[in-house]
Amino acid sequence: MYKQDVEFWRSKGVWYKGNLHTHTTNSDGDLPPIEMIKSYKSNGYDFLALTDHDKLTKVEGVLSENILVIHGEEIAFSKYHILGINLNKSIDPAKVINAQDVINKIVSQGGIAIIAHPYWSGLNINDFKVLNNYIGIEIFNTSCHYSIGKGFSLSHWEDILLAGYRSYGFFNDDSHWHFNEHRPNDACGSWIMVKAQELTTRNIIGAIKTGNFYASNGPCIENIEVKNGNIYVKCSPVKIINFIGPASSGESFTAIQSKTVSEAGHKLKSSENYIRIECIDHEGHYAISNPVFFKEDHQNTNSI
Repeated sequence: MYKQDVEFWRSKGVWYKGNLHTHTTNSDGDLPPIEMIKSYKSNGYDFLALTDHDKLTKVEGVLSENILVIHGEEIAFSKYHILGINLNKSIDPAKVINAQDVINKIVSQGGIAIIAHPYWSGLNINDFKVLNNYIGIEIFNTSCHYSIGKGFSLSHWEDILLAGYRSYGFFNDDSHWHFNEHRPNDACGSWIMVKAQELTTRNIIGAIKTGNFYASNGPCIENIEVKNGNIYVKCSPVKIINFIGPASSGESFTAIQSKTVSEAGHKLKSSENYIRIECIDHEGHYAISNPVFFKEDHQNTNSI
């Protein structure tokens, strides 16, 4: 087992709430950067990555409005949309060769690359097979969910994990401040909870790189533990807890008589080289852990 997959749950640190996909009037968003930042701060977010299309939006100072602002960009190449988080200079899509070149340029700056909204983009496993060195994918995108009902990309994630590779799962808003009479506002709807030593870009990015976070648009995961051949989870009261393993493995717990469930355990099988956990409340909101890997056959490269 990769110890780091579970040890951070018991380690010292602080939980910080953040969104890594945000647009402003510097691209196709409807709020200026400072107003978008204020909105997230007022909704309890501790950090925010500004990721305008093909433009690096910078805000003076390390902290703005008492929220950590991380510089980033969304770069589109062909049908790929790739988030570059923690960048110091913009990446011109006209000067890249392919999607892998975009990822390479992000990583060369010390940034992290996340593949945005695979379902919305029409990506499949073959599109991921030509990429490497991205840290993970958006498994939920608020804006895509509210606009065309293609917010979840869990099957894309499963394909990557089943292929034997490590990939982290992100819930991001892709916020534009877009809404109408039948569509809720796409801002402040989902997040990742990162456990880090302090609220600095270095600490937040470092924690994300090692998978010290979970994704949510509602419930909280309080602890995950592996002992005596079992994996356990504690969470806020929910309707369903799923232990998701490869193919047909895993186990699901649904609250029936008690109406809610807040902890569960699953006895591990020899075929389960990873388990990830989903906690789903009565309104259909999720909290999802990154996979806990139990065998060395998953490459620690976040790539295919």
